[in-house]
Amino acid sequence: MLQAQQIEVGVKTSVTLTDQIKYAPDKSVPVSIGGTIEIKLPANFAIEADLLYKRLRSNSSYTFPEGPYISNAKGESLELPVIGKYYFRPTRGWRPFLGTGWALRRTWQETETSQPNGRTLFNRPSDIDVGAVVSTGARYEDRRVKLAPELRYTRWGSGTDFPRRNPNQLELLFGISF
Repeated sequence: MLQAQQIEVGVKTSVTLTDQIKYAPDKSVPVSIGGTIEIKLPANFAIEADLLYKRLRSNSSYTFPEGPYISNAKGESLELPVIGKYYFRPTRGWRPFLGTGWALRRTWQETETSQPNGRTLFNRPSDIDVGAVVSTGARYEDRRVKLAPELRYTRWGSGTDFPRRNPNQLELLFGISF
């Protein structure tokens, strides 16, 4: 049975450093927020699971001989990464770590297109996407509060969403746990 000090819960926020939409990215900064839980294991290992919420935006326009084509998409995304982590020895209060694992993602999206023959609005959820995750960072512990900056890369599988999501996702995360 796990003891209470071996489980930590907290919050994470991130800034995505790569465009989320492959062909028509929006210029806003995509930010995630969510909860995290980490289970400590023997020999400096741990398992972390997060549930992260992200907003998506995409705008594109093209001019064809028949007239202009304008597409505006907005949506939300939920991501569930599960990462195995290895912590190295502490250095001046910081404990560097490496991690790898898998992530699941589901996106809900509404796209409105305006073209010469009329307007179209469609709303649909995506299939569940699977990605491989690698991460590195460090954790600083100050009594009961732990601070953890992290750099995380996720390579998503091929999705069929429109607009197409970028399969490469690089994020800078910051976690606080207790």
